[in-house]
Amino acid sequence: MSLQFLKDEFVKLQAINEKFGKWENELVEKLNGGKLVSLRLFEMLKRTPINWNTLCVVTAIGTFTLNNNVDNFEYVLNDYKQKGIIKSFERKKIGYHLVARDDTPIRFIKLTDFIPSLDEDVKERLQSSKRLGHCHWDSIHLAEHLEMPSNVVSGYCTMQSKKMPFPHTWVELEHQGKEWVLDFSMNEVMNKEGYYKLYNPQKTVAIDNATLIEDLELRRRSSMECEDIRMYLFHPAEAREVMQEEIKSHKTYEQGEFPWIMIEK
Repeated sequence: MSLQFLKDEFVKLQAINEKFGKWENELVEKLNGGKLVSLRLFEMLKRTPINWNTLCVVTAIGTFTLNNNVDNFEYVLNDYKQKGIIKSFERKKIGYHLVARDDTPIRFIKLTDFIPSLDEDVKERLQSSKRLGHCHWDSIHLAEHLEMPSNVVSGYCTMQSKKMPFPHTWVELEHQGKEWVLDFSMNEVMNKEGYYKLYNPQKTVAIDNATLIEDLELRRRSSMECEDIRMYLFHPAEAREVMQEEIKSHKTYEQGEFPWIMIEK
């Protein structure tokens, strides 16, 4: 029953992915591959199914964490401030502090600045388009790298739009008495309140790092053929039940990589 449930959920997830992927590809094309946030996009963003104020801020931050173009970023923020999209912004030693129209604080820095111990190849990837499309595995690897209490969280980010949800995974932790979100795909570390304000995640599922490591060890001993790592992140209880049943039904276990098919790499 649990395996069939996961298969059915996988079909639903794929349909959502395809819908969002088509819209995202069209947007990226208009964004010139994400290299520049053009103010001419303002009217186009207003017609998107996602809240255009939110999308403006998300796109601007994402472009900045990609190319680190301070002059362009602050030019865009000044324009957003004049148009009332944000109330204010302030450049910090690393990162920025923005204030949304409803006074929600949005404090962010680049993930590459937050974790200096990241390998150079990982840093290079985080500041290129290669960082996109693998949020589920990347979040797991990031949580393991941190070696501190954290949660891997998955949910459907909507950015205030029921028409365009997309499945996403990120890491949450407490640092210096505050709650933070680490988003590999965006190369950003953001205060949790600001992140939830912008991305508006729904139906979130959190798995603490200790449980995650235990479950992945369990998975290494299972020869279950389930669809995707996302099924574990979005439905851990059902996935865990299937893994345990598979282990009980096999006398020997395969060695090496995770045996599930269609694993996102």
